[in-house]
Amino acid sequence: MRTPSAGGAALRRATASAAVLGLALPLALATPAAAGAGAAGGTAVRQGAAVVYTASGGVANDVVVGVLLGEVAVQDEAGVTAGPGCVRRSDVLVTCGPVGGVTRVAVRVRDGDDRVHVAAPVDASVDAGTGRDEVTTHGGGDRIVLRDGAPGDTVRSCGGGEDHLRADPGDTVPASGCEHRATT
Repeated sequence: MRTPSAGGAALRRATASAAVLGLALPLALATPAAAGAGAAGGTAVRQGAAVVYTASGGVANDVVVGVLLGEVAVQDEAGVTAGPGCVRRSDVLVTCGPVGGVTRVAVRVRDGDDRVHVAAPVDASVDAGTGRDEVTTHGGGDRIVLRDGAPGDTVRSCGGGEDHLRADPGDTVPASGCEHRATT
């Protein structure tokens, strides 16, 4: 199992704190942890009031979606490409416009053991794909899909809001906070 880089862990902690306190992330934490990470991880785009991140196949993603200086920020330690409506800030970070204009974030990771942490104060949709994945969301009405036919995925938190979770038997989900659950 891989371990997150120190930069990713620091941004994840700062993002969670910023989301709870309603503060912007310090720009200093957005420095890439691995030079040359490139665009291998996936692509973020702005589609109207939604920010959508789609991971590339064959990559273990470590995605954090939060707020950086008033803008929705998407970071993936595997690298991220800025698609339409987003701006590249480093090899691992893009911003996609003011958070006030965003009502939903969608994250789709694919194969690999992925980590997804959505700390932006909006509704989130997370499709964890295959692999042993870890998902955390905050605030908003979230939809989390872990169904890949195998146990081993983990939801750390669904946060506030009216949440919907689909998981496989053997996945680890919180005892409370995910209001609507389905397992098959």
